[in-house]
Amino acid sequence: MANLDSTALGLAMDAALDALLRADGKPGLPGAPPEQVQDRQRFFIAIATGVIEHLRANPDAFRIAVGGAPGLTATMTAIKRTGDGP
Repeated sequence: MANLDSTALGLAMDAALDALLRADGKPGLPGAPPEQVQDRQRFFIAIATGVIEHLRANPDAFRIAVGGAPGLTATMTAIKRTGDGP
């Protein structure tokens, strides 16, 4: 089972916001001062951590329909976060 890494997910959110801003012709996210960059990244990591923890606490709330197989549903049984162990 794959583990979810809240740091990687948070940094991906930061990069995605930067890309969206630039795609709309706006200035990207500032790269300085370092304290502001770290605070912004910490914010996204906190969001990612909350999302992962919510998924872990509510695995029965998510169902995946499998295409080409009417009536077949896959249910999430566990969500693992990086560092949770085997």
